Amino acid sequence: MSRSDELDESLRYPIKLEGAEAFVGTNDPKLRGSVAPESVFLTSALIDETNLELQATCAVSADTPKVLSSGKRLRVSGATPKCTIEIILYGPPELAEPICEFIEDCNEHLEDGRKLYLQDPAGCDRNVPYRNPQRLPPLDDSAPDTLTLDLLSLRNNKPIGLEDIEPRPELLELLDSQEDLPEAPQPPAIATALERYVHIPDLA
Repeated sequence: MSRSDELDESLRYPIKLEGAEAFVGTNDPKLRGSVAPESVFLTSALIDETNLELQATCAVSADTPKVLSSGKRLRVSGATPKCTIEIILYGPPELAEPICEFIEDCNEHLEDGRKLYLQDPAGCDRNVPYRNPQRLPPLDDSAPDTLTLDLLSLRNNKPIGLEDIEPRPELLELLDSQEDLPEAPQPPAIATALERYVHIPDLA
């Protein structure tokens, strides 16, 4: 990725894919980068689906500068920074299930640290109904659709329900209880009258 010295690591920069292996800045054509070889299969599949529109951004994740004994920071000149690419998918609702099936097929062949998951998007440039087949559906089927621009406010304003829980007695305390338990009635299947048990303590 180029132009590392002019990029802010706290910002996301809009980009567009130039094929499956490279990208360029949407607002700055001097911003260019390459897709990691192990991720090309994914960008290739997204580009091949003509019914999808992609909104892509990249965030610089340059390595932390080394600190010299003098306390000054050292950056290696010419080092190529890394970045994280985030892609928001826009398309017809009927593509939701095929996309989920595609991800499940990919995850069968990927290691745990590289498995794919659909996340709630951030920074959408359009306000459309939100669909995520990996997300639990609402309990109320008649509830209005969640729009993409509402996701941020829902995350920030979602109430958290707290419930008081009575402290439970410890298991050992239950086993060591001195409380006398009530005598159980005789089962009807037993015809012989049962005598009541009386405990006689040992005499010293």
